[in-house]
Amino acid sequence: MKKITLDNQTLGKAIIETLNEGKKVSFTVKGISMKPFFKDDQTVVTLMKKTTYQKNDVIFFKYQQSFKLHRIRKIKKGNIICSGDFLRQKEMIEDNDILGYVLSYQEGNKREVLTTSFRYRFKVWMWLRIKPLLLWVIR
Repeated sequence: MKKITLDNQTLGKAIIETLNEGKKVSFTVKGISMKPFFKDDQTVVTLMKKTTYQKNDVIFFKYQQSFKLHRIRKIKKGNIICSGDFLRQKEMIEDNDILGYVLSYQEGNKREVLTTSFRYRFKVWMWLRIKPLLLWVIR
């Protein structure tokens, strides 16, 4: 398979078009904001649309002038607070900013991981409990 690199805006627009057609879309993650689950230039995520989103879903969304892939941390009264798993800063968005969510991910030749699986959800739960301490130690 031929690999191409797209800037954030071009990739975002292509993803939106594909998701709006009711199709799934996959791409390789760039950046470290979603470590330890998604690794820069190694993890391929598969997105799709759904009608409702919940806390801890990893969503693809428009924020200011770019597109991001971060985890929902809180939902209250139509406002959604998101953050990368390896970040402290948060983004506040609205429902209509969400374009899709991560259905699954895969790293290299490893097995595909469904984000609905109990094992994945448990790992996320554990990470979010120890994240504040680990980020403090790292920094």
